[in-house]
Amino acid sequence: MNRRLNAGALALVTAAALVLGACSSGDKKAATTTTKARTTTTAATVTTVANNPEAYAKALYADWQRNDKTAAHQVASELAMSQMFGVAYLPINDQGPKSPYTFQSCEGAAGSFVCTWNADTRQIQMTVRDTTGGQPIQVTQVLRDGP
Repeated sequence: MNRRLNAGALALVTAAALVLGACSSGDKKAATTTTKARTTTTAATVTTVANNPEAYAKALYADWQRNDKTAAHQVASELAMSQMFGVAYLPINDQGPKSPYTFQSCEGAAGSFVCTWNADTRQIQMTVRDTTGGQPIQVTQVLRDGP
């Protein structure tokens, strides 16, 4: 399962709890300190990806949607990143932004999985290495079909 936890959201909850505690005790300095900690904490993003190839492929797709190359680097090789980010993500905006691609499946074969997304006349296929041979799971290649 693909889970992304934005450290900024966690920091906001923590900051709110500290501010509420400071307000109830009348300590305005504690609220100021919390704001500084929140600013520092929100700069980081924590990414948790389940230990399965499909989760890695879905994480790379989500990172591409957000144009987040830093997070993508955690799940994909340099080659796969350049192939994925070499084409800009363009959402469909007819009734608010939505993805033009629909996830289809991940099929395993000989030490890797091929995960596929389809659009009208386009397709994205990601090759994801599994742990066969003792190597870490990683998206190693991205292929595109269509205009």
